[in-house]
Amino acid sequence: YNENKGSSSHSEDKRNRSGERGRDGYHGGGGGGARQNHQRVQVIGKELVRIVRHGKYNQQIQMDAEGYVFVNDILTCKRFYDQFPGVNELYIEKIVESNDKKRFELKFEEGVGWKIKAAQGHTVKIENRSLRPITNPAEFPVVIHGTYWENWEFIKVNGLNRMGRNHIHFAPGLPNEVVSGMRKSCEVAIYINMTQALKDGFKFFQSSNQVILTEGDEKGRIHPKYFLKVVQLYPRKGIKFEI
Repeated sequence: YNENKGSSSHSEDKRNRSGERGRDGYHGGGGGGARQNHQRVQVIGKELVRIVRHGKYNQQIQMDAEGYVFVNDILTCKRFYDQFPGVNELYIEKIVESNDKKRFELKFEEGVGWKIKAAQGHTVKIENRSLRPITNPAEFPVVIHGTYWENWEFIKVNGLNRMGRNHIHFAPGLPNEVVSGMRKSCEVAIYINMTQALKDGFKFFQSSNQVILTEGDEKGRIHPKYFLKVVQLYPRKGIKFEI
């Protein structure tokens, strides 16, 4: 989460833009109310992902070259507010702060307002300046792609593919060790030889939520020859494969 607010007056600005705290559209409470609020947060969070990763409502909500969109453009988009009445800037900020995968970056620009972007996972072409180039593989002793048994037969022959996204995603650890980059439900872990891939000209980056990314080769893939090992996660055991 990148506030980048630049001024101590913005805490007051938050109060001004939301009115009273109780009117932020983000109601707590207990019992069923809390469950309903959690579900609402999840649904709105998924819609935000569609907007800032995949360009949903791109006729009404314009994305800049870095992938940022104005929060106000989201809130005033009729197709959004018809689905989610009562949502305001403070509600969006709380969704960003509470997102367990840290999928979003939020920043305030003086005289412009609040802007939001996805940390990674885009299918629309952007210039993601928040991605940090990785040049030293020693930084990441472990680079893992998580997948499922239903995909493994294809992957072991054809390798990993961007599959419509801008990058192939990896995690610097297993699901219980990382914030983002691999679903907890993944069944198969593919360990990548980043050292060799870098030597062969692949470019790797790290996003603000610690996901490791590469565009792959000219076909958007990582060939199986870069697989160090493959492990079944539950129960833990190695998987044999031939290149």
